[in-house]
Amino acid sequence: MENENKEEKVYFTYGMIKPDGMPHIKEILESIYDAGLYVAYSKVDTLDENVIEENYSHCIGKDFYEGMKENLLSGYVLKMLILDPKGDAVRNYRKVLGATKPWEAEPNTIRGTFGDKKIAYKNVAHGSGNAKEAEDEIIRFFRGDLNNVFERVLGYGLNLAAYGYIKSNINNSIMDKAFKDADVNSILDNYSKKLEK
Repeated sequence: MENENKEEKVYFTYGMIKPDGMPHIKEILESIYDAGLYVAYSKVDTLDENVIEENYSHCIGKDFYEGMKENLLSGYVLKMLILDPKGDAVRNYRKVLGATKPWEAEPNTIRGTFGDKKIAYKNVAHGSGNAKEAEDEIIRFFRGDLNNVFERVLGYGLNLAAYGYIKSNINNSIMDKAFKDADVNSILDNYSKKLEK
């Protein structure tokens, strides 16, 4: 009998290489792949103040907020949809990242290797903290690009933990059939409603 208390699998999470991490993009991506994770979709982009304020609203008013915002606005970022085939994307990506404060991170982690040893927000990369945050951040950061994300990820439920397929792993006729399915259309409708809020 299967254990009914099994944790829900989380196949995808949101990750981002910040402007201070972009000079190390090759090494950071290698660390992600070496950990058995895959970048299912990515986009080099810049951030705007509204997205930063929305994502880091819990930091507004803190003494480091303005410096953090300035750092995030200072150049290009790499937005990433990260896949963990084992179904523990949030935890495994955060393990590769290391502690938020680079000086507290293990030396072999991304932040421990490339992060600033004095300024916490210059930690070169971001990762969602839990499955709900991952879902929200994927919508938030890929807001204008969700069609491309959905072309890569075939969803069978609103919760990202239920997503298990990537377009490159299944043939186009299956994808064509799946996107005509009412369940997939309702997922897209639900995401559209979330974006309108």
